[in-house]
Amino acid sequence: MNFEFTALQVLLYFVGITVIVVAIIYILKARLNSQKNLKEKYAGKTLSSPLEARNKYPEVDGFKLRDTILLVGLVLSLAAIFFAFNWTKYEKLLTFQDMILK
Repeated sequence: MNFEFTALQVLLYFVGITVIVVAIIYILKARLNSQKNLKEKYAGKTLSSPLEARNKYPEVDGFKLRDTILLVGLVLSLAAIFFAFNWTKYEKLLTFQDMILK
């Protein structure tokens, strides 16, 4: 199989990948920010060590999505590399016969 992409196709794929990444970031940000009144809920809670501050608000634990985010990033970066390696820098040369037939 021979995959060839023009510069415009590669550019559009990179723009598409960028839009997907930005959309995922905003969706996750909105999901994590949807928790309301957490400050009041945990107002009296004291932390026994600084390590507990990582899970200060257990409902908004961003680390539980870590594996999913890493896998999505890996797939998107491999797709970008695939398109970059299959980018052709040349245009198909037309012969005299091709120009006459057109």
